[in-house]
Formats: sequence, structure tokens, C-alpha cells
Amino acid sequence: MKKGIKRRVVWSYLILIIFSVALFEAMILFALRLYYMDGMKQALRDQGTMFSSFYEQEIIDYRLKPDAVNLLNQYNFLVDAQVQLVDEKGLILADTHESNEKNVSIYEDVGNALMGTTGYLDTVLDGERVLIVTQPIKRGSTVIGAIRFTTSLEKVNGIYFQNTLLLLSFGGVVIMAAAVMSLF
Repeated sequence: MKKGIKRRVVWSYLILIIFSVALFEAMILFALRLYYMDGMKQALRDQGTMFSSFYEQEIIDYRLKPDAVNLLNQYNFLVDAQVQLVDEKGLILADTHESNEKNVSIYEDVGNALMGTTGYLDTVLDGERVLIVTQPIKRGSTVIGAIRFTTSLEKVNGIYFQNTLLLLSFGGVVIMAAAVMSLF
């Protein structure tokens, strides 16, 4: 009788510890994923804002369209991303990479940017997961185009995977320690 009660108490505490560790790790991993994604989004938004500020006079003087390729090539972007300048109709004016696409107005992120808000798209292109951030370029309150950043999420996913393994191994050690301690 004593052995049966002891076994039930040990198992119930062990199950409670396993559930608690799993729940805690799930919350940490979710928060970590949000942290990394929000960091990437913020970095790309900041680059769009800095580009618009840097070329504010050209935007005011209506030189965005004729000088789009030069503006894009002259600016030193601090992120590893494909950058596109898009006009108010969604046509690509300039691109840092070779692209067959000429009109990107069908994408949700571009539509949002052309309406005046920053657009985001987390998708898979050519078998690779990418984050696309599109920010409106405004002259006063009028949207005259957008700047679109497309960056790979492979590095972020690699770091996230390493942190996941570290957290899961730490959780395993905690569960093993709890199991050993509960037996005694």
C-alpha cells in the first residue's frame, strides 16, 4: 500500500513538472520568435525611413522616377536585402537584384504601402522563407511610391533553431533532475 501511494505521488509530481517545463519553454520560444521577427521588421523599416529622409529633396522635386536607379545604387543600405523602388501604381522603378517582375501591385505588402501604411509579407520564394517589408514614400501626405525590402530568414531561423535546442536540452536536464530527486 505504501509503495503504491509513493509511486502515485512521484508520478503526479513528475507529470506536473513536465507540464510546467513544457509550458514555460513554449512561452519562451514563442516570445523569442516574436522578438527576432520584430527585430528584422524594425531594421528594415528603419532603412526605409532613412532612405526617404536622405532623399527627401529629390522626392519633393519629383525626381524619384527619373533618378530611381541612381538613387538606389548610391544609397548604402545597412541590411542584406533585395531593395526595390516602386511607383504609385506598383511598377518597379529600380531593383538591386535582377528580377523578372515588373509589377508588384498584386502583393498585399505593396498594396498596404501604397495606401500609406507599412506592409509586411512572410512567405516562401524559390524554396526559401523570406520577410518582405514595404514602406510608403510620401511627398507631404501623398504617397508617391514605396521602398520594398526582401530579406532571407535563414539566419534568423538558424539562430532560433540553436536557441530552441539549447532551451529543450535545459528543460530535459530540469526534468531529469526532478525525476531523480522525486525518487529519493
